[in-house]
Amino acid sequence: MKNFYKFLASILTAVLLLGIISCSSDDNGDDNGVSFQSFSPALVYVDNNSSERLIAFKGSLDSNNLISGIPANAVNHGLKKDDELFNVTQDFILVLITEDQYNQNKANLAAAAVFTQLHVVYRHGGISVDRVSISDRLGGSGSIIFNNPTEYNIEIRIGGTQGEILTSIPPYMINVQLKVNAPDDYILFPILKRFNPTTMEMHYFYPVLPGGLPYFRALSLNEPPSEISWNLSELVELTDITSGGFYLRVINNSGTGVQLNNGDVTLITSLGISLINPESSSEYFLEFPRNPNGSYPDTRIFNLLRIGTSALLIYLPSFEFELDYIYSIEVTGEDPSNLVLGSIIRLNKIDFNWF
Repeated sequence: MKNFYKFLASILTAVLLLGIISCSSDDNGDDNGVSFQSFSPALVYVDNNSSERLIAFKGSLDSNNLISGIPANAVNHGLKKDDELFNVTQDFILVLITEDQYNQNKANLAAAAVFTQLHVVYRHGGISVDRVSISDRLGGSGSIIFNNPTEYNIEIRIGGTQGEILTSIPPYMINVQLKVNAPDDYILFPILKRFNPTTMEMHYFYPVLPGGLPYFRALSLNEPPSEISWNLSELVELTDITSGGFYLRVINNSGTGVQLNNGDVTLITSLGISLINPESSSEYFLEFPRNPNGSYPDTRIFNLLRIGTSALLIYLPSFEFELDYIYSIEVTGEDPSNLVLGSIIRLNKIDFNWF
């Protein structure tokens, strides 16, 4: 009887160990050599709203560019920051494929079908970390074929310019297939993006129709197989482009670090920086509140802007800013108690080709 209990205990122990190993394999993806653990500090944080286990690459499907895996339905999942791939601040395309596609195409990853791709920024030094979401409307039996002969990264959003991101189409890329749910309707809003390596800022531009309404395409995918093509060259050929607001360059010639507030909200740059050090400057983007019909007005009055330290903020005079212009203001003074704000100066209209 004693031997029987020993045998039973050994069986239970083996079953328990098997369960632990199985859970570990599911979390970390050791079976295919890809880690699915959540890393901290992270390269990028990901909310995976799809039911697919995904594997991330930098820029292209090459084993040398493999980052790490993302479990299905993961929330705030940290991707691995490989020091060889990411050692300077940079923008890049986060290419995502399913685990099944990875396993089927290990010998030729370039043949794998892309699930989606996203345009993100890595900020070296951990100033701030991007957080992106993967739509639950991806991976279906319908197809949208994108052609992007422009110089912009074009982000495709659902339902509005601030809606959920469906995918990003890199510059000069053609026949980019995106698998989506079908049958279904899609109201798609394109956003033009460009990273400025000099200022390390990501800039967003909005194609608009006559009258200032955001440009969009309404697409319907019927019973599968269903496929629709979209040539994105029309965004720069048939529409105007707007930033949706203005830039304010704060030139800090004071003896203390200063910040810019709009009301009670401390503004940050796309680098995640709020404080401007002495003898330096930074540009802040402020979006115009939209008109009731969704268009951007030609001008807007801002009367709640403040500059200073968290302990002492000084109001800027009420000022009417023009859409798509760059302005500047200088800050002087020896310490936080005697800061002086100069006049707001209009510099120039935004040159969208320069960014």
